Amino acid sequence: MAIAIVSLLLSIIAVGISLTALRHSRRQTQIMEAQEVRRQEDGKNVEEWSRKFDAVVRLLLAIEPKSFNDSRGRVFVYIFPEGDLRTRIETYLIEADLGRNHFKARSVSPEVLLMPIVQQTIQQVLDGVEEFRQKDPVSAARVGLG
Repeated sequence: MAIAIVSLLLSIIAVGISLTALRHSRRQTQIMEAQEVRRQEDGKNVEEWSRKFDAVVRLLLAIEPKSFNDSRGRVFVYIFPEGDLRTRIETYLIEADLGRNHFKARSVSPEVLLMPIVQQTIQQVLDGVEEFRQKDPVSAARVGLG
């Protein structure tokens, strides 16, 4: 009789442990599925910002090192008058060798593309070029932004 009671208690404990393991297994599956969804969303974001980065770099390389033939000076400085924005452009988007008048795209990783400051810089460049196109379409066409 004592053996039967001990056996019954052990069976009840085993069922409890099995149920707990099942709950933990389900929770782990939910966590893994959420991580996969987040990874896919990050991948889509990287693709979107990568396309924007490429477009912005093409625009910047069309602009720099051109200058207006009047008092406005360098096109880059005219379109982006804020020194902070120009610094961020040169920090995150293009490499500038002003001595040789040479500009090229920076290499960026997916992690950099997901940084809010880089995304903000990309968007500000797109907005600045669009504003320039609207404000002065003749000059925009002259510098290759028409």
